[in-house]
Order: sequence, then C-alpha cells, then structure tokens
Amino acid sequence: MIKWASSYKGSLEFKRVMDRYVKDIEKELKAEEDFKVEGFTLYKAKNVNRLFYNEYHYLPLDKRLKKIKGVLQETFKKKKKEMIQLIERKFEDKFDQLYYSTTNTEQKRKKVIHLNEQKDRKIAAIKKTTTKVITNYMKSFQLQKTHQYYQKLMTDEQLLTFYTKTDLTKEERRFLASSSRDHFNKNKFELEDLAPLLYLQHLIYGISDEWKVKNVVIDEAQDYSLFQLYALREASGTNLFTILGDLSQGIHSYRGLKSWDQLLENVFPRALYRTLQKSYRTTIEIMELANSLLNYTLPYLDSAEPVVRHGNLPAFHHSQTEKEAAPTLAAAIDEIQKEGMKTIAVITKTKEDAKRVMKVSRQLKNGSFQLLEEDETLEDGKIAVVPTHLSKGLEFDAVIVMSINDSYLLSELDTKLLYVAMTRPLHRLHFIGASPAVFLLDHLPQNKYQVYQ
Repeated sequence: MIKWASSYKGSLEFKRVMDRYVKDIEKELKAEEDFKVEGFTLYKAKNVNRLFYNEYHYLPLDKRLKKIKGVLQETFKKKKKEMIQLIERKFEDKFDQLYYSTTNTEQKRKKVIHLNEQKDRKIAAIKKTTTKVITNYMKSFQLQKTHQYYQKLMTDEQLLTFYTKTDLTKEERRFLASSSRDHFNKNKFELEDLAPLLYLQHLIYGISDEWKVKNVVIDEAQDYSLFQLYALREASGTNLFTILGDLSQGIHSYRGLKSWDQLLENVFPRALYRTLQKSYRTTIEIMELANSLLNYTLPYLDSAEPVVRHGNLPAFHHSQTEKEAAPTLAAAIDEIQKEGMKTIAVITKTKEDAKRVMKVSRQLKNGSFQLLEEDETLEDGKIAVVPTHLSKGLEFDAVIVMSINDSYLLSELDTKLLYVAMTRPLHRLHFIGASPAVFLLDHLPQNKYQVYQ
C-alpha cells in the first residue's frame, strides 16, 4: 500500500482531486454581505463576487482577495467626501421641512439643535472611520495556511471519499487517511506530499516572484512523478524546461515516470523529444553486458550505445561465505590497483549489505574504505562502499558489485538497480557473490563475462 500511495499522490488523478478541493474552497469565499460604512452601501456583495469569480479569476485566491481589498480601499477613499456631502444635503432637507412644518419658535429651536447634533455625529463618525472598516469586512474571507488545507483533506476519510469520487476503494482511502495522520502527528511530510503542497500553494496563495524562473533544467527526471513535473511547471511560471533522464535507471518507478509519452501528452505537449543513446562512460564490454540484462528483463527500454572504447570483460569472483568474502575482495582490489585504477567503489544492493562489506573490509590491508551516506563526499584515496540507490550519478574507474546476503531478482526494480550498479565504472567491472545467478548473470550470454575460479 505504501508504494501504491506514493504512486497515487504523484498521479494526475490526484492533481484533479486538488482541483476539485480548491474549487470548493473558492465557493466558500462567496461574499454574503454588502460593504457598508455608517449605513451607506459602498459596494454590493454581488459586485464583490463579480470581481472574485470573474474579473480576477486568473489569480490565486489570496491575490484576488488582496485585489478586492484594494478596490474597496479606493472606493472608500473616493466616497468618503461624497458621504459627508450626502449627509449635509439630507439634513438641509430636514431643516427646510422643519422650517415650514411649525410656527412654534421654541420647539423649532430645539429640533434644529437636535438635528445639528445628529448631523455632526454622523459626519464625525465618517471622518473618524479608517480603513480598518475594510479590514473588518475582509475578515469574512479568511484563508487557512496551505498545509492546513492539505492536512484537513488527507486525514478525513469523508472528505477523501467526496473528492476522490469513485477513484479509490474504501481500503485505499482509509490507508491514505491513517498514514497521513501518522506523519502529520510527527510534523512530517513525505516526498510525495510536496507536489500537491506546491500545487495548492500555487492555486491558493501564488508563488512569490523571487521563486519564478525563466528556464528549468531537471536531471534524473525518470524519478519525478507526472504531478511533480506538472506542479513545477505551474509554479515556476515557465514552459522552458530541459528534462533529462534514463528510464532504465528509474529505481523509483513506482512513483516516477513509466514512459516519456506520459510527459509529452499530459504536461509538455509542445515539447521536442530527442533520444540520446550514446554512452561515453563505460567500455563496450561493460555496456554490452548491461544491455543484455535490459534486453532480457525489460526489452521495451532503450539500450545505450557505447562509444568505440574496449576493455576487459566483466569478471565474476566466487565467494560462497562471508568468511571467503575478505580474501576474494582483497584479490579483486589488488588486481584493480595493479592496473592503475585510482577510484574504486564496492556497490551493494542494500544499505544492510553495504554495512556487511564494511565489516569485511576491516580485515583488508590494501585499501581504506568509506561507507558513503546520502550527499556525502568521498574522501581522497578511499574506496567507496555504497548501496546502489545512492550510486546514481556517480562514476568510478572500477566497480565491484558485491553480494554477501542479498540477491537480485527478476523484477523491474532489481533489474534497474543492477543496471545502475553495472554502468557506474569507466574501465573495469567485477562481481563478487555466491554464484553468477546472484547477479542474474545465468540468464545472460556467457561470452559477455568471465568467471574467476
């Protein structure tokens, strides 16, 4: 369910849920009362609504309200003098009526004094009226913070039922609500929450000009969801995107892109699409083995074409037990170092296996090892030990893909993880494990790699 939730939050179906939700937030901001000052109607509610729903419909909700506030301020400023003049004319009429309605001088005098006092009070009240009256009127259009709107929706099963329509099952809605509550109670958001939050911010408050850009460049785009890219396009205020990626390395494909056609059809319909298949990193021998893996398990993905640069065949080394791992690893590193390779990495399937490699490395004397964490820089002279998902974008002279406990399965995710690991080296690729099958090599042509006994 976790992977399903990540996938759903990154979909354009979820974007449409946000659209429906904001539409109802917009409806709740309908003006019900006229804007009045001291009994004078300065702006009718229907005209306020005309501005909000028609004239300024292209703006985010908050910016519409600010525009309307500006209109009311200008109206109040212009009509303040007119209101005083209307009061004076109104009381002049009353004085005239009084003059002709009675001949009792004393009674007339008292009524004149009373009318003058009324007039003075009304005029004084208008003169004292500040723009605070506008602030008070605008309080009926209060907006919540973006994350509050999102939390309200995502933790309420009834709201999710209403806005997702028939898209989700009861079980799916319940999972979304319960998992969201768990995260929000810890003041945490998931990566997949960022796209809907950005999109809601764009629709409700808008994005500050300081965050607007003319050109956007995205690398590793295969790991972005459609909703993330759609939200970035809307929020950035530009269609000038350069998007680079390799679906073969989409190790987060459950939440990322499944094909470039999705992106072209739904987010950037006017985009130019180019396929760049030349690989300038690895040798022909390494690339042919990696392509064989893709062709066997994921034949619908494009294969890379290596430039004409030859090297040794990738090599497999047997290591049946953790006890055998140390001398096998030492021998492989010794061979690599004798060939003059400077940067070396041991890549594992998981972080747990990387920790096991670090434990094994303490027995070695031909290298100093560093377990690479996310966003960590490799120290000079160190041999990197890194799980596959953190090796994307890195390159080394030589790579040892090593397994102590983990094996790669014939699945889309494991194939992509293994493909990423296999395409990190510039010159040499080695495997260390219990058997070639651990790395799916038993399914690939035997003439594409060599086995060390």
